[in-house]
Amino acid sequence: SIYRSGFYGSNYRYATEAEPEKLFTWSPLVNEAGYHHVYARWPQGSNFATNAKYRVHHQSPQDGTELVTEVSMNQTTNGNQWRDLGLYWFNGGIQSIDLSNLNANGTVVADAIMLVPQL
Repeated sequence: SIYRSGFYGSNYRYATEAEPEKLFTWSPLVNEAGYHHVYARWPQGSNFATNAKYRVHHQSPQDGTELVTEVSMNQTTNGNQWRDLGLYWFNGGIQSIDLSNLNANGTVVADAIMLVPQL
């Protein structure tokens, strides 16, 4: 969609709380293993979910075990800017971050994800 301003890139996707479950997935490439901050972005909107659930698929730095951390974000605030979802260890390669409208209390907006290596 391009209805709301402030989105990153050329468009964004969304799903209302009334729709069947929709899963939005980003697959960023991590060139070198290490800790990365994960950031999410969405446009501004008062009808968006206050409990948007992001799932960050990452690994244990000790043994590479696959881990999933769920982060709830209030998408009715802090739109049009990058919001920190946390610091995670990623092995090198393609990773996965998901966003779902399951059990959301408003529209869930999937705009952009950014990984920034910890310095």
